[in-house]
Amino acid sequence: MPGQIMIVDDDPTMRAMLAQCLEMRGHDVTECAGLDDALAEIERAPPDVVLTDLRLIGASGFELCVRARSLRPGLPVVIMSGFGHESDGTAATRAGAYAFVSKPFELAELLLLLERAMDAG
Repeated sequence: MPGQIMIVDDDPTMRAMLAQCLEMRGHDVTECAGLDDALAEIERAPPDVVLTDLRLIGASGFELCVRARSLRPGLPVVIMSGFGHESDGTAATRAGAYAFVSKPFELAELLLLLERAMDAG
């Protein structure tokens, strides 16, 4: 089921690659480079799910998760990281994330996870 997905990552190449893949699956995608842009967009036009990197300039995906869910309770947030530690998955759960994904990941698995998150939201 196509939905509105927000990608938050300070790496423009990663954002563009993910956006292209998601758009090819019929999803509408909003791209944000950081925390402030993402929060403003969530207030303006809430997505069905947020996919955020753990490391953002001046913030973390955990902080984005907490603040996004305070604006829109129930908003599913998936946090991804190329520097993930076992404790990050626990911290993501505490922050209210729907899931934590370690890079590199299988794109097909990520797409399925995002679709499940949208169904849960």
